[in-house]
Amino acid sequence: MSAVNKGFQLVDFLKDAVNFAFSYGSIMEKAPLQIYATVLLFCPTSSKVKSQYWKERLPFVRDIAGIKEHWDPCLQTLLGHSDWVNSVAFSPDGRTLASASCDNTVRLWDAVTGRAIQTLKGHSDWVYSVAFSPDGRTLTSASKDKMVRLWDAATGRTIQALKGHSDWVYSVAFSADGRTLTSASGDNTVRLWDAVTGRAIQTLKGHNSSVYSVAFSADGRTLASASEDNTVRLWDAITGGCLSTLNVGRVAENLQCDEALFGRLPTNFGTFENMA
Repeated sequence: MSAVNKGFQLVDFLKDAVNFAFSYGSIMEKAPLQIYATVLLFCPTSSKVKSQYWKERLPFVRDIAGIKEHWDPCLQTLLGHSDWVNSVAFSPDGRTLASASCDNTVRLWDAVTGRAIQTLKGHSDWVYSVAFSPDGRTLTSASKDKMVRLWDAATGRTIQALKGHSDWVYSVAFSADGRTLTSASGDNTVRLWDAVTGRAIQTLKGHNSSVYSVAFSADGRTLASASEDNTVRLWDAITGGCLSTLNVGRVAENLQCDEALFGRLPTNFGTFENMA
């Protein structure tokens, strides 16, 4: 067998091992010998880990019918919140997951094992959105209590509680350099904050209905906001000036900024009708 084919086989085995660990990690952590007593038994029939180690099973273990052929595409289900979960976000290194819920809390999870790390309490109402800073050290959350909170992602301690919005806060986002934080609210405004000091930098006005989502461009120079007024607005993130208004023809609720798109857009174009 060629080295290339062996390499491909190793990659396939490692992928299967990841599924194996995700699916049965909690069992193996508590009872390692169950790997050979039961875990191998319930692995999918196509599992390369099962094929490789089947001969290592305990003597009394026999194969059984009805085992599925392939791994479930759902790696893990994380249980802990007591109400709707509105938003999730991975830390930049992919090792931590944050979730925001209508139970008024933010939860942090180990993204590899699914273990609950800690519960962040401080909001007095539903939490709608969470986002990590680019360096992963700070977490921000937006809530129906009209507050934006900054948390230490390692300790769970509240760093800042940002007051200013007069209605529910639906969305938050960090700039690429982590120095600026933006928030979108039911008070029809977008606010910019100093992410280090918590100081309010400016309020962007122009939407005539609730603003549901905000996102920075990759270079941090442009900010986009999506509103119930059926428009997406592009703002100069430095001056706060509105660069353009895009009429999307329907309620705009979520944004992701494509840098290639921003690179093609002029800064003084008119309104776009019925953009998808």
